[in-house]
Amino acid sequence: MGALVLEDVVPVARVVLPRLELSLCGGDLAEFDEHAVEPGLFAADPGGITSHPKLAVRPWRPPGMETAPALPWAAAMPHLLGHVAFGTPLPTSYLPSLPPGAGGAWPATPARTSPEDAAATRAARTPRVSGSRANGSPVPKRPKRKFRKSVTLDPDMVAQLGLKPGKNVIAFSFSSRVWGRQEVQAHAYLWDWNAKIVVSDVDGTITKSDLRGHVAAMVGKDWNHEGVAQLYNNIRDNGYQLMFLSSRAISHSKGTRRYLEKLTQDGETLTQGPVMLAPDPLSTALYREVVVRRPQEFKMRCLRTIRELFPADWNPFYAGFGNRETDTVSYAHVGVPAGRNFTINPKSEVYAATTRHTKTYSLAGINELCDEMFPPVARHRRTRSGAADLTHCDAFADSNYWGKGFINIDDSELP
Repeated sequence: MGALVLEDVVPVARVVLPRLELSLCGGDLAEFDEHAVEPGLFAADPGGITSHPKLAVRPWRPPGMETAPALPWAAAMPHLLGHVAFGTPLPTSYLPSLPPGAGGAWPATPARTSPEDAAATRAARTPRVSGSRANGSPVPKRPKRKFRKSVTLDPDMVAQLGLKPGKNVIAFSFSSRVWGRQEVQAHAYLWDWNAKIVVSDVDGTITKSDLRGHVAAMVGKDWNHEGVAQLYNNIRDNGYQLMFLSSRAISHSKGTRRYLEKLTQDGETLTQGPVMLAPDPLSTALYREVVVRRPQEFKMRCLRTIRELFPADWNPFYAGFGNRETDTVSYAHVGVPAGRNFTINPKSEVYAATTRHTKTYSLAGINELCDEMFPPVARHRRTRSGAADLTHCDAFADSNYWGKGFINIDDSELP
């Protein structure tokens, strides 16, 4: 082995070694202090402690400071080892913190690097002119490409899930280098190929206003349209499927679902259905909803994706309820008839796209006409040949079959 020459050691990075606290709490990080490892226990069996499967660590903080987050040893070890060996930066929570009122900085230890790395570092520090070509013309910046991970199941994978008709709970698990194995649960709904879907907005449609209804539910106040739960339950009882569509960010999924599950009016709990939210960060959702006011961009794309799940000759969207013109445009985009494209205003008045200026209903009035506007749907089944055995058709519903058509009158016959 050759001798180490002093000139070969070039300090180009700073290594800051944090002081750690040890515990054998395992995955229950909330009980870190109850299972803390004392210095005597570690000195008696250091090998057993470091290889213990329940070992967890967290940065030490002086008394009076907020406790730092703990991590399993398997998740923290790569960060610490890479920091000591190669000078890679530590997570912010693992950097040593000074006690309140103290000044200065903690001492750091220089890291040893190879001459090649030192030369590369010096080259990187050498000032150079950027943003222009040799002739002085500006160099156009390349747009940053953003990638989003997604998982799409093919029909064979979906069949292996063993879904049952109606609501199913599925779980998606993944591994994180920092937090270890994580699991996310979601709801998957299995409907017939010829299901009839009634789409409803949430903010301003079930609630009386976009913002106040959302805040009122958080403080235990009822700011919902009176009778909306009974109306949606009657629509469900007639054989239709309810789907809730909102441009809220996906981070609000848990709160939105909890709000819908607990909505009760006159002893009736609102029927449940899929809750479709925008797969975007909160800032993006607010910008689209509040600044540019184009929530229909997400809603139209979402409804179009759901439409593609059904046969090409079958439109599953039967009706829609919203509170803005953007909702009307979104529902019309996927073929919801204008006569069943409803808008609910803050006064709990309901009107269709065809009766906007001529006729308005109350929610109670719509509920009384529920069987006429939403005729009971008979169960469909397939024959042995695969053809659909339809025992009910909209063309023969009472409201359509017995309804009188318009009489064509020539202009010359008018007085």
